[in-house]
Amino acid sequence: MVRAANVEEFLREFDTGSVDPGASALRREVLSFGESQWLSRDEIRERQLEKVRRVVRHASKHSSLCASLYGGERRIGDWDDFFALPVMPRDSVAKLSQEAHLAPAAVPEDAIHHWASTSGTSGRVVRSAVTSRMLRIGMANRIRELQWHSVDPRSPIAELTGPSTGNPDAWQPFDGGLILKGWGGPMIRGLLRTGSMFKFDTSDDLASVAERLRKHGVEQVMTTPTYAWTMRNRLGPNRWKNLQYRGEVVYPEIDACNLLFVADYTWDVYGTNEVGHIATSCPEGTVHHCIDECVLVEVVREDGEPSDVGEPGRVLLTDLRNFVTPFIRYEIGDIAVRGACTCGRGLSALERIEGREIARLKTEEGPRVAASVVQTIHCLAGLQLFRLRQTSLSEFVLTVVMDREWTEEDGIKVQTAISKLIGEPASLRVERVDDIKPHPSGKREKVFVEC
Repeated sequence: MVRAANVEEFLREFDTGSVDPGASALRREVLSFGESQWLSRDEIRERQLEKVRRVVRHASKHSSLCASLYGGERRIGDWDDFFALPVMPRDSVAKLSQEAHLAPAAVPEDAIHHWASTSGTSGRVVRSAVTSRMLRIGMANRIRELQWHSVDPRSPIAELTGPSTGNPDAWQPFDGGLILKGWGGPMIRGLLRTGSMFKFDTSDDLASVAERLRKHGVEQVMTTPTYAWTMRNRLGPNRWKNLQYRGEVVYPEIDACNLLFVADYTWDVYGTNEVGHIATSCPEGTVHHCIDECVLVEVVREDGEPSDVGEPGRVLLTDLRNFVTPFIRYEIGDIAVRGACTCGRGLSALERIEGREIARLKTEEGPRVAASVVQTIHCLAGLQLFRLRQTSLSEFVLTVVMDREWTEEDGIKVQTAISKLIGEPASLRVERVDDIKPHPSGKREKVFVEC
């Protein structure tokens, strides 16, 4: 692992020195990100307010979705004006036509580069435009993340995910997967010296994937925490140096196991396909720092008021870069806990990301985050994979993949954890299977509420 004290040092180590306009613009953006993280909280909030004003005014004038939500053009004077705007629910956006959401580009940099869409694991697919401006700013943040977490861009990296054909103009078939000579896309490759990137399918045999990683010298990996956990008995002495989590909630027990058996260092990126990276593990602390230069993150109570530090709430996002498909106070259906950090960065913080609202167990008193139950299940010896389904307020089905027999003691532990959480006796039925297939995106959702 290469440790650079700041982004300037990181660039001195890995910069190609290119004077190409694209590389020069990205270099300036990266240096700006290196400085902006150390601004005071008030300075960052003032910058965010200026960006919010521009995004809201453009969206309310040019997007029929926003014009109907706001009743015409809206101008934001202060934060109270902004917080008075109605929430934009994900379900509502998913039902819209693309044209209803679209706003014309404000400047040439806002011309659409490509379209992104959500994975659909929630049953709701949302499409969003990605512009040249968004790409450059997102790549600058990505380089800051690499510096934060000591990723060596010259070394090969692997993305272990669901089936993917990749971009036929860039990705090539290779050893049962795909290869990209020089990872990070054209924009990052223009600025940084980068090694090869591999993509392997998480539905392939675990031993086969582990052998391919070993054969090609891959020690930096991006995948879900669950998939990394399933590899814990497959790597032997060939541990990964750097493991970036993505796509799932990171439970402490899973992370502790991965640090013991899988990787020397782990970190997490919290994001969505429609907005991009939202927050990243602090390199010095235990929180996730929000990418305040790109997105405004709110955590609110059920009544819409801001949650206190340490208090869970609904996540609302405002993309500060997207003028073409605006996402303003966009409710993605996640629950998070506001946090605080002493590292010195002015960036806002999330203490925990607790996952999807739709995965919270239902009770007579309202939904309950299932983290305590999930952690109890994870701690069962011999467990490989699991999926918990709530079929009624008190009835649950647990599907497990285990390398030993299920015992009565296992059942009591899980049943007790569920009963404690929901506040009444729970009925638990257990099904043993040979495998639990991931979603095509590579995610393995652990909790499903079907009542």
